[in-house]
Amino acid sequence: IPDAYPSIQIQEFKDSILENRKFFKCFIKDDYGFTKMNFNYSFINKETAENLKEKIISLPIPVNKNTNLQELYYFFDMAEIQMQAGDEIEYYFEIWDNDGINGSKSTRSQKMIFKAPTIEELQEKSENANKQIKTDITQIMLDARKLQQDIENFEKKLTEKRQISWQEQQEMQNLIDAQKQLQLQFEQLQLQNKQNNLLQQQFNPVDEEILRKQQELEKLFDDILTPEMKEIIKQMQDMLEKANKDKMQEMLQNMKLTNEDINKELDRSLELFKQLEFEKKMQETIDKLDKLAEKQKKLAEETEKENKTSEELKKEQDNLNNEFEKLQNDIKDLEEKNKELENPNKLENTIDEQQKIKNEMLNSSGSLSKGKNKQASQSQKNAASKMEELSEKFQNMQAAMEEEQLGEDVRSLRSILENLVRVSFQQEDLMQRFSTIKLNNPDYVKLGQEQKNLKTSLQMIEDSLFA
Repeated sequence: IPDAYPSIQIQEFKDSILENRKFFKCFIKDDYGFTKMNFNYSFINKETAENLKEKIISLPIPVNKNTNLQELYYFFDMAEIQMQAGDEIEYYFEIWDNDGINGSKSTRSQKMIFKAPTIEELQEKSENANKQIKTDITQIMLDARKLQQDIENFEKKLTEKRQISWQEQQEMQNLIDAQKQLQLQFEQLQLQNKQNNLLQQQFNPVDEEILRKQQELEKLFDDILTPEMKEIIKQMQDMLEKANKDKMQEMLQNMKLTNEDINKELDRSLELFKQLEFEKKMQETIDKLDKLAEKQKKLAEETEKENKTSEELKKEQDNLNNEFEKLQNDIKDLEEKNKELENPNKLENTIDEQQKIKNEMLNSSGSLSKGKNKQASQSQKNAASKMEELSEKFQNMQAAMEEEQLGEDVRSLRSILENLVRVSFQQEDLMQRFSTIKLNNPDYVKLGQEQKNLKTSLQMIEDSLFA
């Protein structure tokens, strides 16, 4: 009986968050058994325009050689092959039977293609996700403030009641439900922020310092809702069932303080998120300038050597001109992001530098149209040089911002520490004077006023530390 070819059927599934992860369900069948099975892929690197389709990389898949019908699962993580933005791979499965007479025969699955998003597409996705996160943070803060007001109104109502009626219990339940909803909104925000960070890291390596700050901000999000805050909701539900007015008022006060903390932390997180967004955009702009300068240099060499026709060179130059126009839009976006901050960074105006680069690039295109390759090459070299200068200017601004911020933080912390120690000594002195004075002493009221002043000083220290 002749040995038939093996059969293979593939079902492909993708990760709900990370596009570079693929899951496969494989059905393999043969009338006598199998020898081996491979997952094969060929790689095209768009960045270098190097076609590697002829080079097929094979990854072995364990298979039971003696079972004629099998169901297998396979996971492929493209991060392991260092796939970059804009890259494309073609992949398929191949199974061999165990035909010992005619030689092992193979069957291939259908070929599948995956194209990684370009850097521009990734940045657009990230921008949209960032906008949504900022909108959600603002909405949660508004909801928390409204709940705060509802709690205060209900507190006033409770003080006028001797006993809690069914109506007050229902109102209290509504407040608890609103607090639970606020908690749910925040947990969704945490997940959304983590997914956004993972999305940004998929096909485009993130600067180490930016990555560290992303992780710190993620930790800040995780720490806002403490276990104690979650426990308050549970305790309130228990108090509601017992209808204890005094305990309920105490729980309301706790809930109010909880929402105050959440609002303050969200306000801080929103500002830090905007600052990180600005820093990331700054780094992306610098990277794009460096890459574009390199492309312009390479084209200048090709123009000088006249390896291509003037039409081909002009087409390439026009493409670079378009890239620079997009880069100018990125710089405008960077300036807008800086304006959104409560304390904007010192971002210098670069319009003159941008215009000089644009003029050199346009001169190059014009010279190529007239067949003046030597003039075009010189303009291209000038444009590349000016791009490098602009990149260096942005890098200097970046370093100056970080140094200035660090200096401000050190000075602020030193001032806070000095004030805290001073208030601590004043409080200790006041305690000692209180311990030796009688209630009917006229100075007792004066000491009470000093205590209020110390409380005000502590509030100012807290505000400074928060800032």
